Amino acid sequence: MSLLVIKDPVHHDYREFISKAFNADAGAVDVYIVDSIRHAPALNRVLTTYYQQLRHLANHAGKGHDFSINVWFNQPKHFNAQNYSDVRAVEGEDIGTFDSSVKRYSNTSSSGIDHESNGPEFGSFVCSAVGGTFDYLHDGHKILLSLARFLCSKRLIVGITGPKLLQNKKHAEFLQSYAERERSVVHFLQKLSWDSCPYEIFEINDVCGPTGYVRNIDALVVSGETRSGGDYVNKVRREHGFPQLEVVVIDVVGENVDNSTWEGKISSTTIRASLASRV
Repeated sequence: MSLLVIKDPVHHDYREFISKAFNADAGAVDVYIVDSIRHAPALNRVLTTYYQQLRHLANHAGKGHDFSINVWFNQPKHFNAQNYSDVRAVEGEDIGTFDSSVKRYSNTSSSGIDHESNGPEFGSFVCSAVGGTFDYLHDGHKILLSLARFLCSKRLIVGITGPKLLQNKKHAEFLQSYAERERSVVHFLQKLSWDSCPYEIFEINDVCGPTGYVRNIDALVVSGETRSGGDYVNKVRREHGFPQLEVVVIDVVGENVDNSTWEGKISSTTIRASLASRV
């Protein structure tokens, strides 16, 4: 497994470094961000940029959807790199407590891909929520979960769609079981390592899931494609006399995504279609 270490992606552009240091033969690639990120819009842009670039590189190298990519941020200062056989970083950058075996690569770009801007800060909400099918947990799911975890200070609610709502999904016969999908979500959340915000998993068996019956939720994280779902949840909450949720919208990940049709996005449906084509 390969680890790419970058220091400050809010104010510096590391795409040249990522292109040079990406190692498709490693089996999996993680990115570790040294400096903390404060605002959700900046984190959204950083995660979207690097997940998208890394997936493009993996696809170009002939890797499938199961080639693991993760971007870790706001982690403990003494990040454990012992599980990585290959650690790579930018020449001249102080990346903290990594040993001398780190391989260094040049990165001539200096300006950031996005500057930190106004918007919700790290831990802005007592309780945040996110929901989805989370079938074949992919990069878009990871960004959703990352932002939801970033925003909460005390409690994270994750809704996972139950089987009865999935009967009409395309290629439903290739859907992972609820237990498999839950395990993938829990495994990813555990690696984010923020003990201050424990998470709870709910099975979704109606349109709103827990956001329709849990009163004390402050924010809901959705993708651009499902923005209208956030509006519907707030309508239902108004009818119940519940407080309105701050709806935080994240970018949709994929190759040349069309924001009117969402063509080109990474999706579980596409993964299932690929699996079906092999039968």
